Amino acid sequence: MAPANINAQFDRSVPTTPPMDKVQPLKLDGCAALQRFTSGGFPVSDMSGKEMYAILEHLKEDHFVGALEEDMLKLRRPFDKKERLMTWVHENLTPAAASQDNN
Repeated sequence: MAPANINAQFDRSVPTTPPMDKVQPLKLDGCAALQRFTSGGFPVSDMSGKEMYAILEHLKEDHFVGALEEDMLKLRRPFDKKERLMTWVHENLTPAAASQDNN
């Protein structure tokens, strides 16, 4: 004899799922991260992926970085992407590069 409702075994004992305590993602300041790895003296190897993307988003706001993004897409290793990002920053944004452009 088959039960009246074959799917009764899958019914919830509680009508709704209790809300989960979600951890809010940490927002990083791209400007602060950029200063940390340029004037702060921290090595590129200490940069997290989240910091790299925060710096890239910060640069998008102030500078045209389309070519940089295309170059970074070609690279596979995260460390190579971070090195390419900081190389671009040192070539295009540091005071030494700015003074060369003015001469």
